[in-house]
Amino acid sequence: SVKMEGIRYKRGGDTPHEGFDCSGLVKYVFDKKVGTDLPRTSAELAKLPAKKLQLPALKKGDILFFKTRGRIDHVGIYVGNKKFVHAAGRSGGVKVASLKERHWKSVFVFGKRVR
Repeated sequence: SVKMEGIRYKRGGDTPHEGFDCSGLVKYVFDKKVGTDLPRTSAELAKLPAKKLQLPALKKGDILFFKTRGRIDHVGIYVGNKKFVHAAGRSGGVKVASLKERHWKSVFVFGKRVR
């Protein structure tokens, strides 16, 4: 969640101590805060049996899915007001981004409510 903002990016990382990649962050937050046992990768998360949601239907806590290289390969957690928290690789760790930004708007595919 937003409290994780600033934690460094680490490919394959799934704890605040070692750092997070995008799906590691989602799994950690949901498993710790909601009590789920989510799959580990973006592709596996996308297969979760939940209805696909578009932007107007999103609520805080929904998982967002992005296609940045022709397949679903990035996830984040919706925090409201068209913003989401995610672990950004090149741009440095856990941060909040906006679906109003051209890049994120163009690669957003759907959201899912899994809680």
